[in-house]
Amino acid sequence: MKRLVGICVAFIIMFGIGSNVQAANFTPRTSAPSSNDYHYFSDNIFYKSGIGMPNCTAYAWGRAYELLGSKPRLSTGNAGKWWNYNINNGYYSYGSEPKLGAIACWDHYDNNTGHVAVVEAINGNDITISESNYGGVYWRMVTIPKNGVYGSLHFQGYIYIGDFGGETPVDLGDSFYAVILHRDSWKPIEVCDDNFVKLGKENGYANQVWKFKRESDGCYTIASVLNKKLLEVFCGVTDNGNPTAAASEDWGGYYQRWYIYQYDNGYVIKSKHYTDLNRVLDMPSNNTADGTPVTTFERNNSRAQIFAIYKGDDVQLKPATLSANVNESDSTVTFDWNEVYGESRYDVKIWKDKVYQGDAYHIEWGAGHNYSINLPPGYYEAYVDAANEFECKMSNVVGFTVPEPPAPPTPTPKEPEIPIKTRVITKTATENLSLVHTVYAELENLAARDIGCDVIFVYKYADGSIAKTDVQTVTVPAKQTLNAESSVSNKIIDLGGNLVNSVEVYVWNSADGMIPFAEKKIGSFDYDY
Repeated sequence: MKRLVGICVAFIIMFGIGSNVQAANFTPRTSAPSSNDYHYFSDNIFYKSGIGMPNCTAYAWGRAYELLGSKPRLSTGNAGKWWNYNINNGYYSYGSEPKLGAIACWDHYDNNTGHVAVVEAINGNDITISESNYGGVYWRMVTIPKNGVYGSLHFQGYIYIGDFGGETPVDLGDSFYAVILHRDSWKPIEVCDDNFVKLGKENGYANQVWKFKRESDGCYTIASVLNKKLLEVFCGVTDNGNPTAAASEDWGGYYQRWYIYQYDNGYVIKSKHYTDLNRVLDMPSNNTADGTPVTTFERNNSRAQIFAIYKGDDVQLKPATLSANVNESDSTVTFDWNEVYGESRYDVKIWKDKVYQGDAYHIEWGAGHNYSINLPPGYYEAYVDAANEFECKMSNVVGFTVPEPPAPPTPTPKEPEIPIKTRVITKTATENLSLVHTVYAELENLAARDIGCDVIFVYKYADGSIAKTDVQTVTVPAKQTLNAESSVSNKIIDLGGNLVNSVEVYVWNSADGMIPFAEKKIGSFDYDY
């Protein structure tokens, strides 16, 4: 994670190194009882039987009397008998996890002789006990592993003579966003596509950010900002190893509520669902691989159950900073903005003219970075909302103008190439000859409609004189082919005896300028008599 160093430092400063769990209303005994304390002497059953301190049973019975305010229902026999005596009589609950004020019990594998002591403090995997030893140490405090390993003694377990407040749920604030991290790996827990909660790499997205809301009894609802669904014990199943999920919105269920306890430089997050079963968030076998399911398990205060709750300013939802770039060549506007931690979507909102004047011109819900849109010419203002399922933060407003598009360039007229095909239909060299000339012109670049063209045939004689036909107006149809014909009689030999040497054909526009050229010689041919 980008923030791992900062988070580690923050938690070390907050909790210190090796912090203890002690009840707010539990006072540990840190010195030997005085001889005038009736719990241990004048009203102590062991003392009155002649086997008072130094003696482990006399001290533990007296300490229980002091804690309870009344005489305990504990065995009055040898220390090795206390464990089974309590089980057989059903007086107090018991288990393998230490609690403040609990009686730790050992025997010599004989259910007879052994040792008893009282838990005064819990520190991670260690506990501090107060004790006395028969015929030996009058009183002392000793720190041992919480699993009860103590010399050659056989550890039986803890007798929970009462609830002395144990731990008080922490108050982290009434409402805030936070990232929950497994403290051993500093990886966040996240909501996955199947709604189950698993361990993952930091991504800064909404599926790793949670909205905490404190209730009157000190518990919290913990909702994903991705889908507004609450962290819960899946289906309320209390079996060890049951998965957690963010599968439904708040309907008031206890298995959607959690108590948070400070423990060993972090937090234990305990379900309110059947609190006597002591089910807490747990990483199975302290597995730190990405994708490992987060489960609930009976509390054992192991490293698998210690989490950090990071609610620093950098994981709170903040406004993005928006920019807009106008491409004047095609009227495209591109919007971009910085990433915001914990968002679930970005919504781009565009107004024609000023924001909030009338309805938005366009809203793009769930826009991606570098979002582009084509807009008509004019002045606009826009902003982007960074949103999660609980709130949204508005960015800065950007104003921009989309200009009129540039006029397309005027094309330069191009005189078309006009391929010409000419041929003489009839040609004879007799007196009173008659010639018929047909000219075919395939004209390019004409509009697809009939156009009028003027055509003239010019006859040139051997002596240099000329004769012109009358102007013909020829219609050019959509197929863009011009056909003109000249029939000439008695023109081959003029009165002076000159012969026609050649014929030239001219064409020009006769109407509305649709043919982009002036008078144009489009062909000629010579005669060979």
